[in-house]
Amino acid sequence: MEKSNLKSTDSFGTFLETTRRLNESAAPRGNAPTKLLTLLASGPKRIQELMGLSDLPLTELADALKTMVEAGLITATGFAADDQVSLTPAGEKMATLAASR
Repeated sequence: MEKSNLKSTDSFGTFLETTRRLNESAAPRGNAPTKLLTLLASGPKRIQELMGLSDLPLTELADALKTMVEAGLITATGFAADDQVSLTPAGEKMATLAASR
């Protein structure tokens, strides 16, 4: 499938494009972004809270957050432990799609 076919205005097209960007990035491998999407679906969380809930190593959590900010899935006031992280509208769509898998 060509990249141009992945871009779409529908939710599934958004899901495919974002998944492709996450997979192509050198940042976290595995399910860290999906785990964080699931945790953030219930509302904004402080980074310190995400560290405890996710059980991710600090470097993997930081890489996942950076990748998700770059993909437009979350907004963060910064990356200090007390900073707040929340889903963007695109992140909310991704969280909904991830939950339905």
